[in-house]
Amino acid sequence: MIWLKSDGGVQPAGTRVGTVSIAGATWEVWYEHIGWNYIAYRRTTPTNSINANLMPFINDARSRGYISNDWYLTAAEAGFEIWKKGAGLESTSFDVSIKRN
Repeated sequence: MIWLKSDGGVQPAGTRVGTVSIAGATWEVWYEHIGWNYIAYRRTTPTNSINANLMPFINDARSRGYISNDWYLTAAEAGFEIWKKGAGLESTSFDVSIKRN
């Protein structure tokens, strides 16, 4: 998961395992194994949008041992987590372009 903004003390599942600089920003890295590997990158300076290459996130997760070279990206989605007082939550635009190497 890539978290652009979080309010009200909400944080990703798992444990914060470090930080990384990607796409001109600093991201907290969160990890938990819950029957599958949950990996979240939460931006330390909130924003409403990004235009970024996903490979640096994938490569970071790979370098931490959270994903394997033989795994595939099967979906790209946009949205928000639902929690108390979530009025007005919305995704107004989402676009992804995948290039095969």
